[in-house]
Amino acid sequence: MYGLDGVFLLKIALFLVAFIAFMMVLEMIMRKSFKIEKRNLFWRSAYVNETHRKIDWTIRGVGIAGIILGFIIHSVRSFDDRIWYLEPWTILFLLVISAEIARAIMEKKHAPHPKQYLATISQLSLIVLLCVSLYLTDFFGLL
Repeated sequence: MYGLDGVFLLKIALFLVAFIAFMMVLEMIMRKSFKIEKRNLFWRSAYVNETHRKIDWTIRGVGIAGIILGFIIHSVRSFDDRIWYLEPWTILFLLVISAEIARAIMEKKHAPHPKQYLATISQLSLIVLLCVSLYLTDFFGLL
């Protein structure tokens, strides 16, 4: 089993700090080049309109229901017989992707600045690229 020694935790912490700094720099470049307003990187609950709020909460509800359903199904199965698409991280990954796609669509159609969606799409692309890279490389060889 993998131990959580200090070097491993330090590598993960440095990686996360570097990724967050890169995301912040990307956001700043996008804001400057497209002259769009600043958004909060970590807590993005600012909705474009009421329809966006309803769509976002529907996506969240379906995600929570999926995680609960996956937990119930996996609790009666053996550990070796788990279903990958009912794993919490798979559902969470799909939840983030669908929520951000909905945000980008609503920003393109209804945001005061029509290029706001480009920042959302670029951030989503970077997050998907990072997650797929982490999965395919076993966390860049850290695991």
